[in-house]
This record gives sequence, C-alpha cells and structure tokens, in this order.
Amino acid sequence: SPILGAARGAVAAYRARLATGGPDGAPIDRALDHECLARSETAVRIAELAIRDAGHRLIALYGDGGTPPAEAPLALRVQVSHAAEMCKTVLRAISDASGSSAHLLGNPLQRAVRDGTMLATHATINPFGLTEALGKVMLGLQATIPGPRVN
Repeated sequence: SPILGAARGAVAAYRARLATGGPDGAPIDRALDHECLARSETAVRIAELAIRDAGHRLIALYGDGGTPPAEAPLALRVQVSHAAEMCKTVLRAISDASGSSAHLLGNPLQRAVRDGTMLATHATINPFGLTEALGKVMLGLQATIPGPRVN
C-alpha cells in the first residue's frame, strides 16, 4: 500500500533527523520527539500487520472459488481502512512534531502528508462509508458498499 510506504519512509527520515539533529550532531534529546518516534514506528508496524493479514484472509476467502458472505470481505476492507488511517495519523504526527519547515513544498514530508491524506479518502479504503456499510451488513440490513463493484 502506498500510504504504508509513505508512513514507513517518514518514520525512517524522522529517526535519521533525530539521530543527528542535536547540538554538534548528537541525537535530539526531547521527550516529545522520542515518544512521537516510538509511537509512529509502532503504528506503522501494526498497520503493516493489519494489511498483510487482510491480504492473506482475502486469498483464503476466495481460494476455493466460492462466494464468501458479504460481511467477510467488507470487514477486511474496513481493517485495511483502519491501517490506512493509522498511517495517515503517523504522517501528521511526524509533520506536527517537525515544525513549520515540514510544510514547505520542497520538503518530502509535506508531499507524503498530502499524498497520504488523498489516498485515505479513496472510496476503496475511506472509513466513513465502509464502516457504515459493515455495520448494516452485520445487522442484516441493506447496505450500499462504496468502491469498485464486483460482479
């Protein structure tokens, strides 16, 4: 997923900047930065696990050629949607912790935040329509499922 790659790249760049950005090239020693780095790294790892798990489960669902119940693939799309939201949150947290220079057009982090925000709004992973649809399907109600149509 591109948003996962963007978040992973932002964490790596943030870590590199913190490792040498202090006085005399020493690591930056601020609790806020340490917490942001650790939380961001953890969130990206969890997001990757969620995306990989969804992929494996989708293969298992369709592997026998049958048609799974509507709830199963939709639940996996919601899972990926949450992973994308985690990545978007990581990008924003690192941007916020990086100061105003993170918003300059020449800063790769600015592009990553913008691209991640755009990717997370795509109908295939946007959480707003997906979670409503999943809740309805779970209750046996008719739902309009956003995104590509599968016939």
